[in-house]
Amino acid sequence: MSASGGNRGRLYIIRREEPQHAGHHGGSWKVAYADFVTALMALFLLLWLLMALKPQQKESLAVYFQDPTSWAEHADKGVPIPTQGAKSDVLHTTTQQQVMKTLAGQLQELVSKDPELDKAAKVSQDHSGVSIRISSGLAFEQGSAHMTQRMHRVLQEISDVLRTQNVTLEVRGHSDDAEPVHAPYRSRWELSSARAAAVVSTLATTHGVKAERLTAIGCAETQPLLPNDTEANRARNRRVEFFFSPAENP
Repeated sequence: MSASGGNRGRLYIIRREEPQHAGHHGGSWKVAYADFVTALMALFLLLWLLMALKPQQKESLAVYFQDPTSWAEHADKGVPIPTQGAKSDVLHTTTQQQVMKTLAGQLQELVSKDPELDKAAKVSQDHSGVSIRISSGLAFEQGSAHMTQRMHRVLQEISDVLRTQNVTLEVRGHSDDAEPVHAPYRSRWELSSARAAAVVSTLATTHGVKAERLTAIGCAETQPLLPNDTEANRARNRRVEFFFSPAENP
């Protein structure tokens, strides 16, 4: 009795382990499921928006995917985005840009083949076309519109370029403010015009380039590259320029 009575005052603590959940009962699947639902919602929203677009808006969207650069240029300038028939104009413009890029490469190759011409000529390109500038000292005899043999060789190669590319050519004659003028020319206007006309005439009559693709302009000393204050600058200003631009019609 005494032994059992002595155990009545003791306190017993029983600890039970909580059962552990398996890994697949974690919360990571909820994140993946939420991402899936969000993506699905975005897809249905996009489909709804496409169905709600007007035909003109769909055309504009198609133009963007065909030529994002041109689309962005129109948007930046605040002008209407080309649609429908204008879409073909965008593609035509892209083709013209590629033609100009190819033409610039051909002209640069032409110039690079002749070391002396490479020093006296320059090929450049901008948004409106491609130009090649040649010093008059290399192209014409002093004070006249009589072309040198080197210039005749250049025109032969330029005519080959004109036959392979759908472009027009504008030839511009330039002089400096002190270039001597001899008969039959009475002014530098006449001299620069005669030089441009000689180039155009040779391309048309000797090399068979269509006359409607050619233009000759005399600028005299009105468009100098550099101030006419040194002989070196004057020599740079005496030049003939070939400006190629995309033809409107094939």
